[in-house]
Amino acid sequence: MQDNKYNGWTNWETWLVNLHYEEEIQSYIEENGELSDYDMSDGLEAHIANLQSEMNTDMCGFTQDVISGTLGTANWYEICKNHDGLKAVQNV
Repeated sequence: MQDNKYNGWTNWETWLVNLHYEEEIQSYIEENGELSDYDMSDGLEAHIANLQSEMNTDMCGFTQDVISGTLGTANWYEICKNHDGLKAVQNV
């Protein structure tokens, strides 16, 4: 079985999303701290996808597909956990 971990993250895509959207991720988590774990990670994914689509309306199809694939493969639960965005983590 192949280990796809990257710099301590689940995969390269998770690391990359966290790297490029760190401020937006932290803001979203701070503004939505009352959400359940599932809703927090699911909502964060939708929020970042919306930001990305608003920013890149003129991109070619290939670039949009690569970005969409990266966002779809990222581990959003892990990103939230890293930013202390999940209640289970905050209560430990």
